[in-house]
Amino acid sequence: MNSPFEHRAFVPTADPAASLRGTEVGDAVREHARRTPDRPAFLHKRHGRWFSLSWAYVGQEVARLDAVLSAQLAAQGARDLRLVVSGAYDPDLVILALAALAAGGKVYALDPALAGADLARALAVIAPTQALVQGRRAIGAWLDSPTHARAPVPLFVTRPFIQGNERWTIVPLRDPAETVAPGAVRGGRGPAAGVVWVDETTQWTGGLASLLDAVLDDGRTVAFPETGASALRDRRELQPASLLASAARRSRLIEEDRARRGAQGGLLRRLTDWAERSPAFLAHPINRRRLAVLGLAGLDHPPLAVPAPSVALAARPVDAAV
Repeated sequence: MNSPFEHRAFVPTADPAASLRGTEVGDAVREHARRTPDRPAFLHKRHGRWFSLSWAYVGQEVARLDAVLSAQLAAQGARDLRLVVSGAYDPDLVILALAALAAGGKVYALDPALAGADLARALAVIAPTQALVQGRRAIGAWLDSPTHARAPVPLFVTRPFIQGNERWTIVPLRDPAETVAPGAVRGGRGPAAGVVWVDETTQWTGGLASLLDAVLDDGRTVAFPETGASALRDRRELQPASLLASAARRSRLIEEDRARRGAQGGLLRRLTDWAERSPAFLAHPINRRRLAVLGLAGLDHPPLAVPAPSVALAARPVDAAV
């Protein structure tokens, strides 16, 4: 399967065995916020509109949530901060993870599909002091799970109407749409140069570490869809320059590309297969149109080079973690 974006369009990912960073994350966030306060750190589709979250905003939120997490830890009488995140990668999740790391904690990413006994076993091993969970069904599974903690564990959610219980205290996250004006990003104006696209969940081992590499080391803007269901539509609007994707996600994209070419032996299939292999001038508009339908037309730009994973800077969480 030699798609033109198979080998050239994907951001190299962090080694899943590498540790998440330590407290130097806070220094890196503050440095980005100081040097390039207006540059977007994240783009996110919310409520049907694109929002651009600047480094100034991210720096403020990381500092605020660092204080929130530290106060929660003190109230629990715990010494080591252990944050578990579960759901789709988006600015809410990444910013809270940055705050936990800046506070000297560890971050663990759990598969959103975990429930029942499997979830209970994972939580027993990690013993989280805080968690972020997305999706009503997943939150329900977590509320039914024991925590083995002496006090209720704070559970960050984006749906404040959900009620907690004696094991979990619901903590609503602030919606950036309340303080950040939309309209900084509009679709239909050509590829978003330098933007890295992510539409993965915490099922991807290594995803969060790779996100931190792309944002903190290379200083790229990372974009996220509104939901998993809207990912294709949102990616078409943005036409990102690079993708940050797991091997499974890459395979699905390549399969989707091939499926859209029509039946084997058909005219459309023969034409697109020829264009993919041909250096001819006529092949370029055919390839670009095909990739634009997938939201990948911007991937003709030079690939994003992300440095090799750095050496471990903090203790490695269990491998339920990133």
